[in-house]
Amino acid sequence: MQLQKGLDIYFEREIKGIHSHWLCIEQIQGAYIHGFIEYVNVHATIHRSEILRVLGTLEWNIANLNVSCSQKLLAEKKIGYFINRMSEIPGHFGRIFYAASEINLIKQHIDLVEVPLYVIVAMDRGILPFLEDSCYYGCIRKEDAYTILTDNDILHLDRAIFPSSIEIDG
Repeated sequence: MQLQKGLDIYFEREIKGIHSHWLCIEQIQGAYIHGFIEYVNVHATIHRSEILRVLGTLEWNIANLNVSCSQKLLAEKKIGYFINRMSEIPGHFGRIFYAASEINLIKQHIDLVEVPLYVIVAMDRGILPFLEDSCYYGCIRKEDAYTILTDNDILHLDRAIFPSSIEIDG
């Protein structure tokens, strides 16, 4: 993955009492990356080995990052449900996608593979607006539209079928 100015890098290091940060790249010098951490209002330098995740514009993410998806989705090519992934995986966009036929299945038993994000976007460009939203409880396709599930939506749902982002990585 080619790093460039303007990308955001997630890393863990204690700075001003906070243990994890997003740094916006301002300059790259060999193995060192210099940038600004807006949340704590500080400039910092990190080594490439400290990078846990990289994000850019939506277009950059689509062209450069991977996602997890079920094998059934690759065969059927109809997205039914996706959710944020909380674990930080280098080169990963942080989403897990399932086929429409898997919406009501227990997610823990579904085998996942990694594919480029552009493969998923090519299946349904209707997901584009939802890729920039946090889908902590998932995003489900109902008929021809996607809906982000909220706290209230999941109150009476089976958590094995509709886990939160933390539960899916647990």
